[in-house]
Amino acid sequence: MTARAVVYARRAAAQLEEAVAWYAQQAPDQVTSFLADEARARARIASFPRIAPALHGPVRAASLTRFPYTLWYRIRDEEVLEIIAVAHHKADVRRVLD
Repeated sequence: MTARAVVYARRAAAQLEEAVAWYAQQAPDQVTSFLADEARARARIASFPRIAPALHGPVRAASLTRFPYTLWYRIRDEEVLEIIAVAHHKADVRRVLD
């Protein structure tokens, strides 16, 4: 099985940028680790898109392993996954998916 392409919704890309900016400000030595953790989670869902259960209709959630963030995504088709949100674990899921 080949990995699917992963695209970010505009809002998800902005949320990822906000998280990186927060780490750059608060814990600059963690930025590289955060981005690597996000990349591993992204690669995992690209290779195994159904590894996470569908939680809200077709929307699935995959947590990063070292940082308290979740990639919320949906399977667009057999070739593409769309990350629709990058949210901190404390975020209100309803607002994240709204």
